[in-house]
Amino acid sequence: MNSPTEKEPYRMAGVDKTIKIFETISIICLIGISIVVMGQILLRNLFSIGFPWADELSRLLHIALIFLMVPILYRERALFKIDLFVKRLPMAAQIGFRFFSIAVCIGFCIFFMISFTEFMRGSWDVPSPALRMPNLVFFGSIFLGIAGLLGVSIERLIHEIGGRRDKKTP
Repeated sequence: MNSPTEKEPYRMAGVDKTIKIFETISIICLIGISIVVMGQILLRNLFSIGFPWADELSRLLHIALIFLMVPILYRERALFKIDLFVKRLPMAAQIGFRFFSIAVCIGFCIFFMISFTEFMRGSWDVPSPALRMPNLVFFGSIFLGIAGLLGVSIERLIHEIGGRRDKKTP
């Protein structure tokens, strides 16, 4: 949480709504994974029954959970980071590193989204083995998560630029 002297982070309305949707879907995915995995364990141990679709569904839910949570965690600054070196630098260098890391994140998101689009262009309709779900649906949450990360990164960039402007003015 922010300290009382720290400026409230800038929030974009579209990113805010998207993050709330991602959070709801992630909670549903977590509950779904729990139900599917526990059901599969019980069926296998008690009745020696296994369903291939259950493993695939849990994989789908797991992928969605992970990638939809990335922009949420990045926005809340809850991702793993090592800043021991950066904290010892002068303030100007710390600011430079923040802008550099945001720029790298934005570049990664754009590169990933272009690469994902190119990959899906040739394999979007290839069905998964058990659920017969097209790749686009199965891996679509990856694209959405990275697009959300791009939105959060742009939001953070705007916040950083605004924070620098606020400090220059009396």
